[in-house]
Amino acid sequence: MIKLNGELIGHGTFPNKEVTFTGLGKLIRPLEENTVTVRYDHHEKTFEAFVLLATVLNQTLTGDKLILEMPYMPYLRADRHVGDDPQMLTSILDIVSHLCGHWKAVKVFDPHVDIDRKRYGLANLQVTSPESLLYELLRNIETDFRCKEYYLVFPDTGAWKRYERLFHNHHTLGWAFTPITTLKGEKTRDEHGGKIKSIALDTLSCDRLNAAPKENRRAIIIDDIVSYGGTATAIARQLKEEFAFERVIAWFSHTETAYYNGRNISQDWIDKVYTTDSILENHEEFTCGTAWWDKVSIIPICTEGRNYK
Repeated sequence: MIKLNGELIGHGTFPNKEVTFTGLGKLIRPLEENTVTVRYDHHEKTFEAFVLLATVLNQTLTGDKLILEMPYMPYLRADRHVGDDPQMLTSILDIVSHLCGHWKAVKVFDPHVDIDRKRYGLANLQVTSPESLLYELLRNIETDFRCKEYYLVFPDTGAWKRYERLFHNHHTLGWAFTPITTLKGEKTRDEHGGKIKSIALDTLSCDRLNAAPKENRRAIIIDDIVSYGGTATAIARQLKEEFAFERVIAWFSHTETAYYNGRNISQDWIDKVYTTDSILENHEEFTCGTAWWDKVSIIPICTEGRNYK
């Protein structure tokens, strides 16, 4: 989905399949502030977005009043090799820098990697942390977790490094996490193709659970992005099967459309998923797997219309 100044952009193609846009003439504000909003759902949309960015720039003649909002920026996973083929998955930053480095702002939400603004020439980059959304979520599920043995679960080392520090000052949460109890998973990958080989709680986390009370256990899995949900599902299954957890919910900053095919979401290991509208604004944008929508709440990144039920 691509919007210009809050309005959805229509598009078509020339006979040779090159993309065309409709409605730009009425939406572009020459010499005024223009905002391009991109919600990623397919790699072709990303290319279309960059064509649109170049078009808007050429029409407005000035970049210092242009804003790119890309809540989920794709191609920001760790660089790796698939066989002998290098996958430079941070290369999108070079493209964004070239097109938008001199714009007024480039806004992203909870990117998968820490972005070096100086290296990529993105001094105008504005990164929004999920911290306030997570705190708000935890307060809104208070009745479900109060007086329970509740745990924060980070399914792998990456999630641990990214989010565990957000809860160092957990006294600001009021009821929650006093004292705080955290668990961490371990994920091993094939060193050549990057395929996941195993996922499980680490030894320290298992020791903590074995030594703790076993009644009324509930967990909140926190991660930045989910594709098919295999990592979170594996951890949730272990929590329920081996450690008798009554309820497991999950927070994902970004949920790719692949997750909604029902392969893992239809299972009973994760009881509820909370995610943001960084990719999908609402359920109606995705027509497959609708039987599972009762397990997913899409929380707007903006301050209005949130629903934690």
